Amino acid sequence: MKLWGRKSAREDARPALGRASAGAGVMGEWPRSYEAQLREGYAANPVAQRAVRLIAQNAGAAPIAGGAAALVAARSAGQALLETLAAQLLLHGNAYVQVIGDGAGGVAELYALRPERVSVEADARGWPVAYRYKVGERTARLAADGPLPEIIHVRSFNPLDDHYGLGCLGAAAGAIAIHNAATRWNKALLDNAARPSGALVYDAPDGAALSADQFARLRTEMEAGFAGAANAGRPMLLEGGLKWQAMSLTPADMDFVGLKAAAAREIALAFGVPPMLLGLPGDATYANYREANKALWRLAVLPLTDTVLSGLSQGLSGWLEDASLRVEVDRVPALSEDRERLWAQVTLDWRQADLSPGDRVALAGEPGSWRIVDWTLDAMVLTLDLVQIARATMSAAAATSGRVLSDSDAAIGRTLLHAFEIPPVDDTVLASPRLSIAAAGSGAGWRSARAQLSTDGGVSFHPLPELRSAAVLGTLAMSPGAGSSTLVDRHAVIEVVLAHKGMTLTNSDPLAVAAGANLALVGDELLQWERAEWLGDTRWRLTRLWRGRRGTEWACGQQAAGDRFVVLQPGALLEVPLPLAAIGSRVRVIASGVGDGDAPIETDVLVSGASVVPPSPVHLRVTADGAGGAQARWVRRSRAGWAWLDGIDAPLVEERERYVLRADGNAQLTASDGPVAALPAASLAGASGVQVQQVGLQGLSRPAITPWPTQATKEDA
Repeated sequence: MKLWGRKSAREDARPALGRASAGAGVMGEWPRSYEAQLREGYAANPVAQRAVRLIAQNAGAAPIAGGAAALVAARSAGQALLETLAAQLLLHGNAYVQVIGDGAGGVAELYALRPERVSVEADARGWPVAYRYKVGERTARLAADGPLPEIIHVRSFNPLDDHYGLGCLGAAAGAIAIHNAATRWNKALLDNAARPSGALVYDAPDGAALSADQFARLRTEMEAGFAGAANAGRPMLLEGGLKWQAMSLTPADMDFVGLKAAAAREIALAFGVPPMLLGLPGDATYANYREANKALWRLAVLPLTDTVLSGLSQGLSGWLEDASLRVEVDRVPALSEDRERLWAQVTLDWRQADLSPGDRVALAGEPGSWRIVDWTLDAMVLTLDLVQIARATMSAAAATSGRVLSDSDAAIGRTLLHAFEIPPVDDTVLASPRLSIAAAGSGAGWRSARAQLSTDGGVSFHPLPELRSAAVLGTLAMSPGAGSSTLVDRHAVIEVVLAHKGMTLTNSDPLAVAAGANLALVGDELLQWERAEWLGDTRWRLTRLWRGRRGTEWACGQQAAGDRFVVLQPGALLEVPLPLAAIGSRVRVIASGVGDGDAPIETDVLVSGASVVPPSPVHLRVTADGAGGAQARWVRRSRAGWAWLDGIDAPLVEERERYVLRADGNAQLTASDGPVAALPAASLAGASGVQVQQVGLQGLSRPAITPWPTQATKEDA
């Protein structure tokens, strides 16, 4: 019985696979087995070890983005996954990653297995169906077939084997053997002062030779009195007929320095490292270390890292909804000079002053389009600062034997852009306001957009990091109406229309919701949901709502059809710090993707300080004091106290605890240094309500409001 129909349908079309025959040819006086080559080449040779570490450590430090980036970056038993896989792929040609599940259908961690302990278990036609990992007498079988593989195999090209890749260590074994032999030879020369010190010559007048006893006695005396470092330089007393003849090696006999350097360059060549970076003499391929380091990244680190990430992404595609992985090349310090080439500055006649920041232009003789980020007019000369708009590129995903990647063509669509300021969704205490930007496309093929920000009304624009992670977003089709932030709303219903069919919403249990799952910005209200029901096409219904999260209860019920709906997923938002002076002003954000043509997408937002001011107080109660005045009491909330760890009080994050109170319709303010205040009768004259605000470092909180006089006060009157 064939459980996987796709494999059954194509099994007859697959070619038979096989292993290369293990010949017993002689490769000279160097080891053939992998473990022996590791000891000689990696553990005992400084050039090979440095070359491997240079590539592997750079690969491990490469900035990674994508849905599985956090999983790949996490250490398992202290192991740096990417660095380990890169080293194994270089040395052995094969890298194996065990996928350890969490018991609930997800991935708990990834662990790189030692490649020499892994063997392929093939079917009758030679296609791998599982892998066996053997340590001592224990053997574990890891399934490689099906939608949830337990092991991921990434291998380099091997023209002689269908199952196992070919590493660089074997190709470098000859040069490593020569380099190690030269090292040992030079060490022996140093021990002998780089020459045989000399010879004792017995020159008897009658031509007689030393007897055996005389020769043995002379040898013993020489070793005891003159050999070794402790006797260096000691004068020698010779008997009759003996004389000392000094000896030395010729320069040709001592030319091992050049031999070692040549072998070291061959080792660097085998691993793809510029010899200049290893401190080897006689190499002038690159003008300086910066160029050599750039070549290392372009020719060795990036291709190797892309191979590893593509294999991991494909292997995790059945485990994760978003298993994408990629290197953020724009964040690689060694390639910063290449990024600078994306910038340009041109001067034009003042008659072109109708151009403004944000406009898209083309330059004669330069490929692609350019965005104006700033301009100056000086001495009737217009100077434009431009940034190149990158074109979309298609990267081919690597495939292992037995797997086929088949993606249908997806429309890119126009960029959908939302910018907003919200309280931090964790307990981060911000010192300056922060803008959050979410972007996606109207089609599932949208991948990225370049964004720019203006804080001066569009006079100048500053580039932002590229928007690469698509958020789940859409519009509100049915408003939930008013609701309470203190109880789970089991009656209100939200219906939303997502941007395209590739976006989905999920269910979560109350514990997951309490931990932060299913959080969305609906209009200006932060809310969460437990149940998501697909209604067909791109329409979804959300129920069992948690309303007014993070102090946004003031926005409950203010939504209308067509308002924004943005799911706040980790990694899907671009968070941009703003200066304090931006509070109270509007900032503009423009973005341009491949599907947007010449018209960038623009949005603006009022910076209210919602990300830095404290939340409003709660449980405000006002009671009459019998003399025309009243006493107000309330409970303080904190920007860092949402978890409520001690169950008693929220931590005070502001510089001091202080509040201001005001009665509606009355301009008189009352200040308080604690959560209680007395309101004189004069301040309540003609009032219809009482409000209190907490004073924060960067401004006042939203007011907590209660009606006045209360119903009890009216009945007493």
